[in-house]
Amino acid sequence: MIIVSLDQTWPKVLEGVMTAERATLDTWPVRPNELAELDQFADVILGVYRYMFVSAYDIMTWHVETEEERAQAIREGATRDYLHVIFEGRRSQTWAFLIDCSCARPFKSWPVQYLDTPPLPDSDR
Repeated sequence: MIIVSLDQTWPKVLEGVMTAERATLDTWPVRPNELAELDQFADVILGVYRYMFVSAYDIMTWHVETEEERAQAIREGATRDYLHVIFEGRRSQTWAFLIDCSCARPFKSWPVQYLDTPPLPDSDR
């Protein structure tokens, strides 16, 4: 499970200039030592805005940004001190129940957290 802070991008979703999918799945920094373990956590990605879950996507695939994608991001004013990954996914039916629930995990200076995906309680979810 990957949890991402959408504090910078979710306002654009609220303004209607960005989709929730793009805000949640597009280009996240990854430290080199985390890259080797990314497959272990890349099953679902949850977006958090102001300590609330606002989006949930099942990750179908991911890739490290290409040189072309990296160059485009830099041309658009982004900084690239770390590698970035781009996820592809679909809205999660399984984890959608978390949307509008509070997220007690504080984000410090890094916008991505990796957690073992907890088992779901037996239910219709």
